[in-house]
Amino acid sequence: SDIAVAPEMLAQSVAQLLPQLQALPPDWPLVSSPLQRCARLAQSLAQAMQRPAPGIDPRLQEMDFGKWELRPWDDIPWAEVEAWNADLAHYAPGGGETLTAVASRMWQAFGDLLATPAEGVIVICHAGTIRMLHACAAWRAGQGAAARPDI
Repeated sequence: SDIAVAPEMLAQSVAQLLPQLQALPPDWPLVSSPLQRCARLAQSLAQAMQRPAPGIDPRLQEMDFGKWELRPWDDIPWAEVEAWNADLAHYAPGGGETLTAVASRMWQAFGDLLATPAEGVIVICHAGTIRMLHACAAWRAGQGAAARPDI
């Protein structure tokens, strides 16, 4: 869901992340999910670090849960949850996205991040996206290719 972050939380996040990010090379671009809690953080960080505006990549969004979005688990029919549990890779929870579709778009985004001319990239995204990008890197490393640990 595209939920805004409270201004005070945004300011706190920038304050916490800024010292670490300012230590990174200035040519590393920022790339962000378009969802506002990430995009606003990326924009605020770019301003604070005096860097160009972040690139926005829709492939870095978290999984789309369709009509399940913003609903308590108790409001989702148990049969739908069980159907998802029975086929995690191919079932589209709430009519949203399948895990296979998410993996496909993450793999494409990962490839583009690897193709970035800079030595590294700062990616502002979601926990599920981070886990999926780590899985892409792990798979690539398992194939004997360098995984660019600087993403």
